[in-house]
Amino acid sequence: MRTAESILALAIWIGSAMPSIACAQTILDHADFMVSGGAGAYDQNGMNFQQNADSNGSYNTGLDFSDTRGASFSRNGFVGTGVAQNVTLFVPSNPGLLGQFSGVKLDLWSSAETTQSSGINLWESSYAAASSYIYFTLGAPTAWTFDADVASWTSPGPPGLALTRMSISIFDLSGNGADQLIDYQEVFSGAGYSYSISDGGVLPAGSYVWELGMETTYNAFGFEQASGACYVEVTNACFNIPSPGTLFLLGAGSLIGKRRRR
Repeated sequence: MRTAESILALAIWIGSAMPSIACAQTILDHADFMVSGGAGAYDQNGMNFQQNADSNGSYNTGLDFSDTRGASFSRNGFVGTGVAQNVTLFVPSNPGLLGQFSGVKLDLWSSAETTQSSGINLWESSYAAASSYIYFTLGAPTAWTFDADVASWTSPGPPGLALTRMSISIFDLSGNGADQLIDYQEVFSGAGYSYSISDGGVLPAGSYVWELGMETTYNAFGFEQASGACYVEVTNACFNIPSPGTLFLLGAGSLIGKRRRR
């Protein structure tokens, strides 16, 4: 028991007394969030575009973000709707600009649906989008992990054009240009997809941006009498980047637990 207490005391002393660990935190430079949805149509001459849309964004922030936006539009018999949600929560919550954080939890989805086509309008579109950009700085090489569940579906609707897209990326902003370190780009088509993502690695000290974005659109010429919907979601998503000091403490705690179980 004394051995366990000694290890814990040593871990706490190192975490508080060593400048190298104190400087090696994961720092939130800022974050940008967006969510929007709506629908619109060109008249039969293609000269006049009218729409109804609702959007919200939070930029250069260090706070959590949670919002759902969407709108419907009808014209000459066309009825379309676009809705999206963005829930992005830091760990710990609301670190603030230049605050320390160890991860991000996200749930994003977007949906576009055309329930009725006009036969008159030249072009009709339902659309939605959501995105989160996390800019951060690492003071030392740091392990990262990312896990998420992805799902998408497109309902058949002759002969509209459904576009459902999702992307997850990490860009290195420290070197010569913004080097892309990971890149998940998915364009969905068909009845439905469902899978999980699990990835990880080590990022050198430097500045980075981690991004998750998605969009759904359902487009058609009005005279095609198209109807249909498309949807994409990324849920249970966790991007973890604990600082080296945190990893040391977690390792020490694990060792303590092992000793106590003996």
